[in-house]
Amino acid sequence: MLKFRYFQIRVPCSFDELARMAVSGGADNSTPEIGVVKQLKGQIFLRSSFTRFIAANTLSNDGVIVATNVPTVDVYAIRIFVENKKLFLCCSDPPRGSRFVSEILSKILREDNYFFESIEINHELISKHIVNFSGCKLVSAKVRDFHVYNGAVGRLEISSQDGLAEDIAPFLKGKHYKIDALAYAISHGLSHGLIYFSRNGTLRVSDALAEIAIPLFESALGEFYT
Repeated sequence: MLKFRYFQIRVPCSFDELARMAVSGGADNSTPEIGVVKQLKGQIFLRSSFTRFIAANTLSNDGVIVATNVPTVDVYAIRIFVENKKLFLCCSDPPRGSRFVSEILSKILREDNYFFESIEINHELISKHIVNFSGCKLVSAKVRDFHVYNGAVGRLEISSQDGLAEDIAPFLKGKHYKIDALAYAISHGLSHGLIYFSRNGTLRVSDALAEIAIPLFESALGEFYT
């Protein structure tokens, strides 16, 4: 499956100016290293590499264990795009956390005058997306923070190949709970697969659906976010 994480960003310049700054932003050797892979109308494709160090132990010639730090390089595919006059950043196979977004924007803009936040994928956004497919059913849900008894809350995952009810489970009826992730089985023409929506802005899509599902999701983002 393909995995993407989305952020909404705001910068103190136009998209065209941002694209020009991204081209020149990789000129120096400071971390992260940024390279523009290609540009299309309303889209910038970037490759960004971060050097980090991993703690390791080595054995010297005289048999002494020596603690050392070994450098490694993480490379991420980044896309900054405009949808309905709003600016978004998408990372393929994203790392944990969101610090990398701050580092990339700081490197491109050469300043800290920007704003970003993870997209919150909720029921309304999901509904705007899945309505475009010829067939879909909810097959998995991760929920948390529902009341079990006094002083105890629960976290669980519920799944069914036959599909779940919209309210997920009878024992959740009337209870307060939060949804961490929902998975839908999708059919569209001859394409079939799964789409996982995570609350923190992460989308996982079966390869067979990616060409259809990703543009539709990003179009829904432009309508949903102000």
